Amino acid sequence: MALVQFRGLASAGIVTDPSPYELGLNAWSRGANVRFHANKAERAPVFKTIGKVEDTPLFALSYRPASVSDALLYATPTSIKRWLRRGTIDLTPTDGISYTVGPAFTTTALGDVVYLNQPSALPLYFAPQSQRFETLPGWDKTWSCRSLRAFGNYMVALGVTKGPQSVPQMFKWSDLALAGQPPGSWDANDATTNAGENVLEDLTSPIVDGAPLKDAFVVYASDQAILVTQTGDQLVFAFTRLGIDGGLIAPNCVVEVSGGHFCFGMTDIYFHDGTTQKSICDGIVRDFIFSTLNRKQSEVCFTLYSPAHKEILFCYSTVDPTAKWSGPGVTELRSTALQVRPGHSLISQMFLREGLSPLVSQ
Repeated sequence: MALVQFRGLASAGIVTDPSPYELGLNAWSRGANVRFHANKAERAPVFKTIGKVEDTPLFALSYRPASVSDALLYATPTSIKRWLRRGTIDLTPTDGISYTVGPAFTTTALGDVVYLNQPSALPLYFAPQSQRFETLPGWDKTWSCRSLRAFGNYMVALGVTKGPQSVPQMFKWSDLALAGQPPGSWDANDATTNAGENVLEDLTSPIVDGAPLKDAFVVYASDQAILVTQTGDQLVFAFTRLGIDGGLIAPNCVVEVSGGHFCFGMTDIYFHDGTTQKSICDGIVRDFIFSTLNRKQSEVCFTLYSPAHKEILFCYSTVDPTAKWSGPGVTELRSTALQVRPGHSLISQMFLREGLSPLVSQ
């Protein structure tokens, strides 16, 4: 029997909308743990074990401060630790900490200071000279927030609760932060500082998260978005509603790439640059993602950009029975990666450990 050579079998990647019978020899109807690049089919990136810890982490992060070597940190229900190959260093605040399983953590860095927040506890910071994480200066111990982010020289608290009063549409900002230090005040009534707050009345649902967009900042609810810009005067910030049809499904579900935001929304995955919006998954792909997404675990959703692969990962907990993960302390969580490249998008699969977010380099 003669051997017939077929070239370009991977040139079209995975094409899901047409019937498999209508696809050419260069296209695939579905794949798992695979990516297509330069007309080749390759194994998709996988998580690798760099070490083990005795604790049960709720959240892990990495950052690259100017003052010390790269730091890998993780939080448990009652502690915050730095992982090293020779062991761990306890960075838990002196007064202790108590985190709740479920609500998403948010983290950011500004001026060589790293910040960590979960709505169940006080927001914390770790500065270059810190020995342990500490509570924010000027932050009332009865306050909490949904998300803590950096914007310009300010720290921003989104969705604030003050004691028994919840203000889920509140955008609260600190005084100016100096390099290597957290901001000194959050008192909106102190005219000697730039700290302030504003309740975004245009939002009809609670704030979910926010992220910088070029020289502005976008605040997202579940179905709306507000553009925040610096005014350069005593008002500090101006707020304008964006004509975005969608918001975020959970915190950590937006990433800025190439001057725009890629967003994991409640019913769509989309891109916008503040003016123009475009869905980047439709048809069978969108139906598959949102029909198998476990909405009871929406807080574990996240979006991550991989510069090395020029890919954006949209990760979620799935009820798809084909996504299997066995072993102690894990659940069937799968991330789906939409590889955003000129001309096509590709779906691939990975697996995540329960409760762990990606390691984010600041």
